Amino acid sequence: LLRSSRVAAVEAVTRRAAPWRVAAGEWFDLADARRAAFARLVGADADGVALVPSASYGFAVAAANLPLGPGQAVLAPADDFPSGLDTWRRAAAEGGGRLELVRPEAGETWTDAILRGLTPEVAIVSVPPVRWVDGAWLDLEVIAEKARSLGAAVVVDATQCVGAQPFDVGPVDPDFLVCAGYKWLLGPYGLGYLYTALRRRGGRPLEENWISREGAQDFARLAEHRPAYRAGARRFDAGEQVGFELAPAALDAMAQIERWGVSRIASELGAVTARIELRAAEFGIRPIHAGPRAPHILSLAIAVGSGADARLAASGVHVSRRGGGLRISPHLHVDEFDLDRLMGALAASPR
Repeated sequence: LLRSSRVAAVEAVTRRAAPWRVAAGEWFDLADARRAAFARLVGADADGVALVPSASYGFAVAAANLPLGPGQAVLAPADDFPSGLDTWRRAAAEGGGRLELVRPEAGETWTDAILRGLTPEVAIVSVPPVRWVDGAWLDLEVIAEKARSLGAAVVVDATQCVGAQPFDVGPVDPDFLVCAGYKWLLGPYGLGYLYTALRRRGGRPLEENWISREGAQDFARLAEHRPAYRAGARRFDAGEQVGFELAPAALDAMAQIERWGVSRIASELGAVTARIELRAAEFGIRPIHAGPRAPHILSLAIAVGSGADARLAASGVHVSRRGGGLRISPHLHVDEFDLDRLMGALAASPR
């Protein structure tokens, strides 16, 4: 969390301790401000953004609104994030379909692998723009174009992309896009986002909550049942989505990302990971994935038994072991001293 976001959160918690100070309009204005901030980052309309607590909640909404029948398949990359794959496993089991996982064959990229797996039997393709384990990049425009030509729906998990790399929902046109807010959006846990294409906004929400209904702003008449939902994707909002205590921190972080500019963030982080890759190569350490990758994530092929994990921890360098490699995901605070510490620990790794 950014320092300013932490201050915003503390102030919000303090204010929430006196709930009588919260005006009725804030129940809606705060949520819609967060909706609009996320929409700007992905080139969407704010009405198309639902506020959800997690990526898994967004996947559940998608699964509940995309038909999957006997003999049909959900296509996804192997080793994708479990929240998505586990959702599709259950959906496939309940609908009599199947989950198909693909990985690149010799000479293929991850985009090639997905395109190869797209057949007329695929009803849903679930793909990230950036793989969480190694930063591999997928060309979602190409994938989505082929999926639409076959009549398949497209679901995107943009958690490892939005905020660190430019992304526009327009050319991809996903049916649903999920994004956790605590990763590259630099926000708190429990505040995520679900973009819904216009053609899907009449769907069925997972839950029925009062604030998703038309006329909810009139607190004096809440006891009157109003069956119509509020405009856009708001029907998919999770209950208590306003998040009085945390929303100011999320808004502060997204505002700072906008001030920096996502293109600039991507450029700065791309330069850092490129330097790490170049210096690691001097020690005989290569990336675990050789194809196109995102600018902000690099995974190095370093074996578990190499001792690198312990040396990194002892040097105060924090990386993640994911998918058989060491995933390095720097942000703008990383400086030359940090890089020297990282390289000092990696230099002793077996070649």
